[in-house]
Amino acid sequence: MGTELDNNWYNEVFKTGGSEYMYFLKYDKTPWYPVWKIIVARIKELGAINILDIGCGPGQFADCLLSEITNADASSNILPQLKYTGIDFSSVAIDFANKLNLSASFIVADATSYDYSQVDYDLVVTTEFLEHITDDLGVLSKIKTGSVILATLPNQDSEGHVRFLSKNTNTAKSQIKKRYSGLCKIVSIKKFPYVNNRDNADFLIEMIRL
Repeated sequence: MGTELDNNWYNEVFKTGGSEYMYFLKYDKTPWYPVWKIIVARIKELGAINILDIGCGPGQFADCLLSEITNADASSNILPQLKYTGIDFSSVAIDFANKLNLSASFIVADATSYDYSQVDYDLVVTTEFLEHITDDLGVLSKIKTGSVILATLPNQDSEGHVRFLSKNTNTAKSQIKKRYSGLCKIVSIKKFPYVNNRDNADFLIEMIRL
């Protein structure tokens, strides 16, 4: 388990594409796509219109969200209403996101100090982010009451991870509840094993900010 790393480190990672150039991949070729599909489906089920993505990286999830809704709901009125805002403290990541030319807003900002009242949102997405910061509870505390939060956490260590979950599913779920139930109502926790290594997995957590 490592220490929290600064934006200069992440700028270099995004410049080089990261491990196996994953940050250069189309969204449906990334290892996170199986989870992202579920997140997109849940956003549609909830009818959420204003989406805030904390730790948005180079815009791959935004591309997934907008593309999947376009493909599935081309004849509906969901897409014209959808408003997506992504924030990340890596200027390189935001440059990549802006080059996707999506109908989305991307902001260079530090999630730990950003004033979230500047953004209109009813649902928060934060994937592959909370494990990278020491003050994850501080960030969640800034989210307005009643907001739905869809977050992921991994069960494996990596450079920049300040925490990670147990390989034991029941223990991992207990860790999630212990850490976040003081701030949020835990609605559901789902495990998504990686295709290439089923011992490793992401946990998708749906919460409501209390």
